[in-house]
Amino acid sequence: SAAASAAAAATGSGPYYRTVPTSVIQPKDWILVLPGDRIPVDGVVVRGQSQVDEAAINGEPIPRAKKAGDSVSAGTVNCDGAIMVEVVSSGEETQVAGIVRMVEAAQQREAPVQRLADQVSGKFVYGVMGISALTFTFWSTVGTKIFPSVLLTSVAAGSNAPLLLGIQMAASVLVVACPCALGLATPTAVLVGTSLGARHGLLIRGGDVLERTHTLDTVVFDKTGTLTVGRPVVKRVVVAEGLKEDDVLAMAAAVEKNCRHPLALAVTAAAASSATVRRLNVDEDSFRQEPGSGAFATVGGKVVAVGTRAFVTGFA
Repeated sequence: SAAASAAAAATGSGPYYRTVPTSVIQPKDWILVLPGDRIPVDGVVVRGQSQVDEAAINGEPIPRAKKAGDSVSAGTVNCDGAIMVEVVSSGEETQVAGIVRMVEAAQQREAPVQRLADQVSGKFVYGVMGISALTFTFWSTVGTKIFPSVLLTSVAAGSNAPLLLGIQMAASVLVVACPCALGLATPTAVLVGTSLGARHGLLIRGGDVLERTHTLDTVVFDKTGTLTVGRPVVKRVVVAEGLKEDDVLAMAAAVEKNCRHPLALAVTAAAASSATVRRLNVDEDSFRQEPGSGAFATVGGKVVAVGTRAFVTGFA
């Protein structure tokens, strides 16, 4: 009961859990991560088992099974089971925080063309300011005398007309030349490029690396997961003798529609896209899920198990 649990927590005779901000978590602390929660620290599983979606770290779409003794990383998602994690590092010491720091450092690294632009813009700014000053001096003194027709089209009038026209012309030189654009264009392009790359899972080490990419003629991928669409898809259904593919897919989809595992979503999507597969539902209160192994339920009076080979053979 709630009263008994409260008493156990107060006396220390039972487990006591409370929600705390990640800023107060220290190494060696134990935290409980529930299904669907994002793991906030780097640590080691000390109790429970589950499957963890590590796509944010390694790009792989299939969650990995985690049990006691396995390591987990901050930023990954706990899929289907409650796990107790012993904290190894938190906050700025986690792996995902290191990735963020690397992206920030990459945005600050200057590309060679940016250094050249800075050198040119440093002299260009003084040149533009000098030309603007000469323009003001010319039009506010002798310009209107040499070209009096200019005053006819100017909005200024009266004795201050040459002065106001000189200010207008000087400002026009500054705006048209826009010396700040030369210095801002390259760092802005590097910032946008590295940010877009990080958003799509591509970490660029700096503007100098980004600048050299136009010379690449070969791209080498070190794992197949990088070349996929990022989610599993059912390509073929293999059945035993005496069974029909549509029937097997329909029963599997009936069980998997109660799960959020990427493989379960692939099975339900395959069944939904087929016009020949029947739409079945599990019997009420028959669905059960084993974290890290699979799920089973009763469909039309038959027990249907979907999961790992070891889990499924246990129902044979």
